[in-house]
Order: sequence, then structure tokens, then C-alpha cells
Amino acid sequence: MKKSLACLVVLALVSPALGAAADQTAMEKERAEHRQQVAEALNTMGRLMTTFDYITFYLSGPAVVLEGFTTKPVIKQDAATAVQKIEWVNHVVNKIEELPIEPAINDLRKEVLSIVRKASPQSFPQDRAYIRVKIDGGMNVTLVGWADPVDKVRLEAAVVRIGNLPLVKGVENQVVFQKIG
Repeated sequence: MKKSLACLVVLALVSPALGAAADQTAMEKERAEHRQQVAEALNTMGRLMTTFDYITFYLSGPAVVLEGFTTKPVIKQDAATAVQKIEWVNHVVNKIEELPIEPAINDLRKEVLSIVRKASPQSFPQDRAYIRVKIDGGMNVTLVGWADPVDKVRLEAAVVRIGNLPLVKGVENQVVFQKIG
């Protein structure tokens, strides 16, 4: 009798913990599925993104928060529209920054991209770009994305070179170095 009572007490204590763990696992799986759905929606947008466009997101309950930058305001709108079509999404917070399009900034973008491509050619295979370039209206340059560790020294030298360009006010390198491919 004492043995069966002890087993019941242990079961009563362990069962809620097992249920909570199962609930946590189910919630994590659902969030992973939601992240995948958002990523797929963004990857299948109709407009082509360039090396000067970068979109990222995070989930906040039933809302999706979009971040990043673009040189094309229509991409900002398309991203929000694509994500809003997902069944479970209640709200989209669109924090994608619209970058200015001016001749001087566009020329600087081309020059910076040329320097970065030479420094890290593996980051630009065929029709892809693993490194994205942001140049804001204050002529501050930010590099985001990832590059192969073999390019680290060359890319760091490129950041110094970019910082020495006449119009550049500052450079921030947010590139993560990891094996590509």
C-alpha cells in the first residue's frame, strides 16, 4: 500500500513536469515552423533584391517584425505584404529602413561593392551575395552577412580602404566569418 501510494505521489509530481516539457517542445516546433514560413514568404517575393537590400525578421507572438534596409521602397512594401498573407500572422511591424537614392551615394555603393567583391570573392557566387552593403544618407557604410574565414584579413583591409574613401564618414563591419558551402 505504501509503495503504490509513493508511486502515485511521484507520478503526480512528475506528470505536470513532463506535460510542461512536451508543451515547450511543441511550442518550439511551432515557432520553428512559423520562422520557416516567414523565411519562405520573403524568399519568394516577386521583386529582385540587390546587394544593397537586406531583410531580416523576428517573431513577437502572432506578429512579425521586419528589419533591415532597402534601396527600393517597393521591396519594403512587398515584404510586409508577403508576410501578412501567412494565415497565423496578425500584425506586421515593418522596420525596414529605406535608403536614399542619390547619384553620389549610388556611385559610392558601386565603389564599395567593388572593393568588397575583390576582398571576398567567395561571398559573391554566381547570382548570390552573402555580403550586403548599406550606405545611409550620412555616408556611413555598414557591411552585413557572412564571409569565408579565409577572406577575413582581406575583408578587414577592405574595411580600412572603404573608411578612407573621400565621402565615407564611418564603416561598421557586421560580417560573420563562417565556412561557406
